[in-house]
Amino acid sequence: MLAPFPSSQYRKQRVLHADFEDDLIIAAALRAKADYLVTNNEGLLRHCPVAALDARDMVALLETKDVASPGEAARP
Repeated sequence: MLAPFPSSQYRKQRVLHADFEDDLIIAAALRAKADYLVTNNEGLLRHCPVAALDARDMVALLETKDVASPGEAARP
């Protein structure tokens, strides 16, 4: 079961970013404890509290990290 989303975090996010649909994406990323959010939305790239990358930058990151998750060791 997921913990409730803290209302203080929601209010803080609404001050930074007033787009309701983007707020839903941000809330989902926070609730899922996502390491990255991949988007081409400029607003999300600027204001997302998790690491937000566009698709090109995410591909480059995956290529340099050898597709290892942040908590995993790189593949041999």
